[in-house]
Amino acid sequence: MDEIKGIVNHLGTAILPSLLPIQDLLGPLLIKNKDQILSVPSTSHKYGPHPRNELDVYTSTSHEQPSPILIWLYGGGLVAGDKTDTSFADGLTFHNLGAFFAQRGFTVVIPDYRRVDSIDPVTHKPTGEGAVYPSGGEDLSLALTWVEHNLCKDKSVDVFIMGHSAGGTHLATFLLDPAFAAQRNRLVSGASPLRLRGAIPASAPFTWDTMNLERTPVITTYFGDMRDKLRDRTAQHQLEVFGTTRVANQDVQPKWLIVEAEWDPRNEVLDSGDKFYATAKKVIPDQVEYLELKGHNHLSYPWSLMVGQAEDQWGVQIIAWMRKTLGQ
Repeated sequence: MDEIKGIVNHLGTAILPSLLPIQDLLGPLLIKNKDQILSVPSTSHKYGPHPRNELDVYTSTSHEQPSPILIWLYGGGLVAGDKTDTSFADGLTFHNLGAFFAQRGFTVVIPDYRRVDSIDPVTHKPTGEGAVYPSGGEDLSLALTWVEHNLCKDKSVDVFIMGHSAGGTHLATFLLDPAFAAQRNRLVSGASPLRLRGAIPASAPFTWDTMNLERTPVITTYFGDMRDKLRDRTAQHQLEVFGTTRVANQDVQPKWLIVEAEWDPRNEVLDSGDKFYATAKKVIPDQVEYLELKGHNHLSYPWSLMVGQAEDQWGVQIIAWMRKTLGQ
């Protein structure tokens, strides 16, 4: 979409300055397709004890039974985000994403998760539920347990997890922190009827040493303010440790697809992504691939689904990778 390129040319690749221009661009296009987006209904369910432990399910419209599942973890800088954003595009996000993949054979699960206490950079209102590491991994763990108990129904079901930005950080926590090893090994090895086949961190920061300084209070609130603690809790460090302990611990991993937008910010996303991908090619060389989403910046692609054929292309690419992973 040429308009996205124009926004990037004018404002650069930094995330927050492009927020309102990208919303102004894509919001009307989503509303134009509102009937099609809402043609796929969703149901809401509690998946854990906290008020934020609620998820939406978009059931696949195909006849494939059981349909594979895609769990979507939205971003929001650890402090913002909702499974349905009522402040933008008549509340059509992330219904647009759920509908897109459901219409193409995947049952979609979008959970809310706990956020760091902060001030929303857009609304300037207090937000958050006191999240501290590893709450993102804990909430994903609970959501996966709910999916296993409620969507498998005595059948083996394949699941993929895609996490955007901060959602990708929480995905990496679940996949690499030893605290979740028992559950993830069970899901990956086939010991569970829910089979974790693929992980898709998208525009995710894997380290924090090149972050913009204004993010420091949120990052240290969530991860801890000690330098060694902050390092030990990054996905980059945990992947390096995984590489040295996986054989002894009999740890396993699903397939990984590392996704980045063409115009993601280099300091906050691309530099850490390059380093993480290079490490992954050494640690799990046959299990990791990379995909660049052409024509998008950090914010545009989740909101672009269901606005038009060209803008949907990245979703088609993700589906192709998931189908390939399933041998289809």
